[in-house]
Amino acid sequence: MVNLGGRDAAANPLKLPLSGLPAVVVTRAYRLLSQPGNRARVAADWALDAALPRHGVQLGLVPPDAVALETTPPAGRTGERATET
Repeated sequence: MVNLGGRDAAANPLKLPLSGLPAVVVTRAYRLLSQPGNRARVAADWALDAALPRHGVQLGLVPPDAVALETTPPAGRTGERATET
C-alpha cells in the first residue's frame, strides 16, 4: 500500500489491486487502524482536509531599508584575485 497524496494511491488488499480514490480510502483506513492513539483527531483532520479548501500562506516581507546591511568587504579582501608568480 502506498498513498502518494491527493487522489494518487495504490493498494493490493486481499490480492485485489486498487488505485485512485478506493486505494486512498483503504490506505487511510489501514493507517488509522494501525495508530495506537489520536485516531479521532487524525480522522477529523482528514475529514476537514477533504471538506475545506487549503489555507493560503502569506509571508511578510521586510522592507530593504528596515535592515542595515554591510556593503563593505571583510578586512583583508579587496575583491581582486591574487596572482600566482
